[in-house]
Amino acid sequence: ADGAPLWAGELGRLDVSDDGIGHLATTVDGLNPDRWSPQSPHLYRLTVEVAGANAPLRETTRIGFRRFEVVDGRFLLNGRPLFLKGNSINPPDRTLPHSLDGSPRFATDYLHALKRSGINIIRLTRHSQVWFDVADEVGMLIFQGNYGTPEGGGATHPPERPFEQSMQW
Repeated sequence: ADGAPLWAGELGRLDVSDDGIGHLATTVDGLNPDRWSPQSPHLYRLTVEVAGANAPLRETTRIGFRRFEVVDGRFLLNGRPLFLKGNSINPPDRTLPHSLDGSPRFATDYLHALKRSGINIIRLTRHSQVWFDVADEVGMLIFQGNYGTPEGGGATHPPERPFEQSMQW
């Protein structure tokens, strides 16, 4: 809220392979962020700068801190029980004019109306970064999936594509 960083410092050396792909894995301990939840959707800016032979590369993205798990058949968000109250038919791609389909204002108004109705999770049938971003901002959980038989599957046999491939967009 005050804009003060949770942490700043060096993460280590980025190893870059011959094909130009870099990899760095590290852990930063001692952070004490406010956790994201539907009631308090705290978001932070993560900025990473890579210095090297070329000009520095600086990228910023938004993140939230949360832990979602299932324990003894109960959903827990940040260690607290969560009862999912959902709505399964949502834009985008649901008989909306294209002008509204990717509109952050429409998505914000729509998700706020659902929250006022007690809904805390929605289902999206396709990837929409606008809807993912707005859901993070207003405190709405998302389940993504489609009804029906998976591509290549049937009533008596599973799809031929491996599960990991079927989940790629």
